[in-house]
Amino acid sequence: MPTVDLGRKFANAEATRNSLGVIIDAAFPTNKISKQIKSEYMINLRNNLDMANDLNLRYIYIGSYSSHSRSRSKYGQLKREAERLVILKGANILRVGLITDPVNPKGRYQQFANISRLLPFIPVFPVNWCPIFITTLEDFRLEIEKSLVAQKLNTITSVGKAVTFSTLFEASSKSTKKFYIPEILMIIGMYFCRLLPLGRFDIVKSILYKEERN
Repeated sequence: MPTVDLGRKFANAEATRNSLGVIIDAAFPTNKISKQIKSEYMINLRNNLDMANDLNLRYIYIGSYSSHSRSRSKYGQLKREAERLVILKGANILRVGLITDPVNPKGRYQQFANISRLLPFIPVFPVNWCPIFITTLEDFRLEIEKSLVAQKLNTITSVGKAVTFSTLFEASSKSTKKFYIPEILMIIGMYFCRLLPLGRFDIVKSILYKEERN
């Protein structure tokens, strides 16, 4: 299926409207999320959604599992606000986890893998701590293909599975040694993590909590 790269703003969508059927929005700030960047992103997203509605185009927003209410990161909070706007405007959300591709890692997964390989051990977290969702590149591609031919509006589709953070470390680590982290350290770490500005590691706040299970 032919595609057109519209960039972060859909200013050229009007000129190419005859060749467009579905807009897939995967744009998101890659730098530190300041108040100004957050405001500009939400204004741009609203304009893009309005333009898509004016042109009668289906709109698929790439959401995140980090948009859940327990996420304390600026990334998760902005994703949560963005998803609310997308639903309000009658568009669709495709919620994905960390995109993993062990053969050809890219993006955040590559950054994580690089850090994991530098550690002399595999960190093992207490039960129910640091839940994380992953989505394979192949599953993401297949779900995009299904979304392109679907006609439903105002839907939320999730693709991915939950794994332990330790499993993710083990898959990319060069070490076989394991370091078991006491729960008290996790509680202390969570407390200070929420208070401190973590810059480009802010996304850690999205997973640094204990999942409550019955």
